[in-house]
Amino acid sequence: MKEWNRLIAHPITGQENPAYLHGVIVPMFTPCNSNGTLDERGIRSYVNYLVSNGSVNALFARSGLGRMYTFSVTEVRRLADIVIDEVSDRLPVFVGCSGELSPDSPERPDAHTYLRQSIELCQYVQRKGATAAVLVLPVALVPHREELPAEVVLEYFRRVEAETDIPLIIYQPPETTRRFRATPSLIESVSRSGRVVGMKISTSRMDVFLSCSQAARNANFALIAGDETVFLFTILVGGTGVIGQGCTTHPEILKAVYERTMAFDMAGASRAALDTFAAVNVASGEALDGVVLQYLRRQGVAVQPYSRDGGRPPSEEISARFASNLDAVRSGYRDSMVR
Repeated sequence: MKEWNRLIAHPITGQENPAYLHGVIVPMFTPCNSNGTLDERGIRSYVNYLVSNGSVNALFARSGLGRMYTFSVTEVRRLADIVIDEVSDRLPVFVGCSGELSPDSPERPDAHTYLRQSIELCQYVQRKGATAAVLVLPVALVPHREELPAEVVLEYFRRVEAETDIPLIIYQPPETTRRFRATPSLIESVSRSGRVVGMKISTSRMDVFLSCSQAARNANFALIAGDETVFLFTILVGGTGVIGQGCTTHPEILKAVYERTMAFDMAGASRAALDTFAAVNVASGEALDGVVLQYLRRQGVAVQPYSRDGGRPPSEEISARFASNLDAVRSGYRDSMVR
């Protein structure tokens, strides 16, 4: 059995989840060429940078930060090929496997096509060696007359489960419409098979997280924070991991939040949580892709300064200020880094 499949008992709730659902899970940015195509050399260099940090527990390719909605099925396969090959079994790999969707388009995708794409991508990444597939709550699917959104969600996951054999993780992005958001009853229903193993909830509202925590506890279902500024608080109510921008830029601080909270070192956890907030605010007002890619370049990562959406790289002044301010926050955690 792989090390990351061992069960970890949560010290507060007692629930047991696989190790790959714990700790720092990196939602990867997507290194690109100037024309927006995948930069294979940059992706491989980025992967090695993350693996070598020593604070990262898993990688998530085709994430929200990586502009997941811009991907074709062919590009998802290519990205999965590159990441899984370069990781080479050193860390768990999650891949976003939802069908093609442009949320800004008034047109919704054909429901059958969207479902088939989701199934085929899950099957593909499983064959390639991914640890889990991530599926966005299917807001792309329009309920039929008298059909409730929760019924659409359940049917979508049942259909995917029926034709795949890979652990599934639900992703609830911050823009998810209210009628499609996860509820305690949805968590209880979707987790019964044991194949849907957890969910990333992107919110800073603890009432939203709390509403799902009891249902998750009853089902041994992992809740993963999608907003790192509330990571400490989510662990206290049963959360297991974090997926956020800082998993790339300051993973050692988030690792400290996780390890200190799990060990009941609340003074240390509080300090790390405050440093997390400071690190996140370093990028306030800036285009996140641009400053992060430039920061990675300063760390020796062979990425180009081009974001997936074609945005212009930030100025040297902005990049230097971001790097200086972030490094100042990270400086107290350097001893925890392997490199």
